[in-house]
This record gives sequence, C-alpha cells and structure tokens, in this order.
Amino acid sequence: MGTKPIGNDTPCQQKTSLGDQQSHLTRFRTVAFHGFSGAGTDFDLILQHLPDISLYAPDYCRELHLFFQAEKAPPTPATITARLSNELVQPESTAQRDPVVIMGYSMGSRLALSLALARPELCAALVLVSCNPGLENPSEEEQRRASDEELAAWITAHGAEKFIERWWKIPLIATQRRAPAAHLQTMKEARQKLDLATLAWSLRTFGQGIWPNMWGQLSRLTMPVLVVAGDEDQKYGKIAARIASQAPNTTLATINHSGHAPHIENAALFCDAVAEFLSGLTVDARSD
Repeated sequence: MGTKPIGNDTPCQQKTSLGDQQSHLTRFRTVAFHGFSGAGTDFDLILQHLPDISLYAPDYCRELHLFFQAEKAPPTPATITARLSNELVQPESTAQRDPVVIMGYSMGSRLALSLALARPELCAALVLVSCNPGLENPSEEEQRRASDEELAAWITAHGAEKFIERWWKIPLIATQRRAPAAHLQTMKEARQKLDLATLAWSLRTFGQGIWPNMWGQLSRLTMPVLVVAGDEDQKYGKIAARIASQAPNTTLATINHSGHAPHIENAALFCDAVAEFLSGLTVDARSD
C-alpha cells in the first residue's frame, strides 16, 4: 500500500496553482474534531490560510455530554458514533447527505477514524492528525484507564485554572506555544471556559484506555486518507507511518518545525498539505 510523503520547509510544489487548490476546497464540507481539552476554535488558523474551505468545527465534547445527560443513557463508542454521524457530520435535517471530509486531531482523530469506519458512505476523505488508532496491549489499556481516571478526579478536585497550568507544562503540549500570539490567546481563553464536568467526562469516555483499538480495521478504509504528524513528534510520526502502511489510498504528510499539533504550530505548511490532498479528490472520492 503506497504512500506519498508531503510537507517540507517550503510550500508544496504542485501542478495546480493555489487558486485551483482553493476552488477544490469549496466542493466538500470539512468537519473537524478537536483534541482533549480543546475547542472548535483551535482550527481557526485553517480558515486564515484556506479562507475558501467549508469548515465546521463543533465543540463536540460539551454537546455530547449534554445529550447523554438528557437521554440518561450511558455513552458507548457505538452510540457516540451514531450521534456524531446523525447530528454533527450530517444533520438529520439535511435532505441530501453528501459525503464530507472528516478531520480529527489527537483524541478527535480517533472519533474521526471511528466515523469513517462506521459510516464510510458519509466520508469523502479522512484527515488524521497525530492519531493513535488504539492501544494493543491489555495491560497498557488498563494503565491508561487508571491514569485517565486519576487525571479526571484531579481536574474535578483542583479546577480548570490549575489543570490548564499543569497541561501546558506537558512537553507534548508545550510546543503549541509557538502558535501566533493572537491564536494562542484565543486557545487560552477557550480553555479558561472549560466545563470541569465535561472535561472529566471526555477523559472517561474518549480516553485511549476506553476507546476500542482500531488497528485491525485500517485495511477497511475505502476513502482517501491523509495522515499527518509533526517532524518533532517522533512517537506519533512512527504511528503515522504505520497507519499509512496499513490503510489503502493513504498520503503521509510530515510537517516540519512542528510537534504534536501541526495544525496549530505550523498552520501554513499543514494547510499546504491539506490543500494538496483535497485538490486530488473527485466528487465521489471513495474507492468503493
């Protein structure tokens, strides 16, 4: 299963002009799912670099938390995927369910991958940013569940401000400080408004120790896939290369001068990679 690496120090050299690329962006609606403790506004830099893109980035954790509270039903991967596909990716009110580009970062990438596997007919293409399809060792899963539960309890006990202070000190997250000052401020303000109950709920619901392992299902992906990692994020770079080796019709993009969040840390190169990828899509891009 071949891959085409893209992403370097200079904007991608392409056969199509930037104007041609931009015209491709209007053909598909892109739905983007943020990472843990994030917000839809985390993707705002994409809109700055690709103003023609039709982008919808919901604050899905809050919406899902409220939904399952109201339903008094326990969230499961199956019910969460159904809710996202019906209400967020393709609203029930939509007369014609045109395929969309589904994008996800980190925790959100696992949701994006789950949606693409569960509802391939809705997914014209898939963009996975710093994605881990799952933990393969049961003992590692158990350890992760325990650590996520510990963090959820710590968040509830100490509050949002202390959590944000702790979170920004994690090396994997700290590199996001290289984002433009205005965007970094927007991110900080969004995190100051985090609902503690939703934050803890998202850990207990979407954490790597809870969410199913999807490594064995990657060969089922029928749509074009763009797998993205930052060149400074060695762990997820290796995972991205492994995903690309197992999923058919995959493009691998390594974004230079970025860590775990290339769409934030080097948005210009990230958007070059996304624009090049989307420019190759047809109206019915899926291979099925």
